[in-house]
Amino acid sequence: MVDVWGVIGAMGKGISKKTAEKAYDDALSGPFKQIGKLGTDAVKTARLLLAPLQYGAAYQDRLERVCKRIGKRVPENRLVEAPLEIVGPTLEKMQYVREGSELWDMFEEILTKAVDSDEQSKIHPAFSHMISLLSRDEAWILYRLRDRVFNVVDYLDYDRAQNKFMNRVVEKSELPKNELYLPDHIELS
Repeated sequence: MVDVWGVIGAMGKGISKKTAEKAYDDALSGPFKQIGKLGTDAVKTARLLLAPLQYGAAYQDRLERVCKRIGKRVPENRLVEAPLEIVGPTLEKMQYVREGSELWDMFEEILTKAVDSDEQSKIHPAFSHMISLLSRDEAWILYRLRDRVFNVVDYLDYDRAQNKFMNRVVEKSELPKNELYLPDHIELS
């Protein structure tokens, strides 16, 4: 590496140290800033490229917790090999769902029943696909319907010519919108 101060000293003794430092800052700070930016960009790119690996490692940690919970729920004498056509799609869909959410719990229930000899006949390979089509709010509503009923009174106009209902008006709804993720979109559900 070049001795910058030696080069500056060789140019002449008449240059003050302050002037030399200013010349150094002006001449070299830009390239070093660019090198620093290049390094920052390289690190950002590496993080993007490695993100799937990091996400996969985090997903593996979540699956370990699922396996522990399933192990606590299913007695060892009832553990059986899970059908691949049920477990494969379920695990695939779970990776895009937040652990602890109603959707996650539904997928976890499929996995639990898949390894339980007493419950395995109650699941179907299409269940994970159907669950993956639900929104967070739809899953929340279905999950809560196990424990209570939400009365909704609505009116629709029937158009005989088109053979369809239109102009829905909700007169009364017991859905607690304050608990929904996107309460303004409940009509889409």
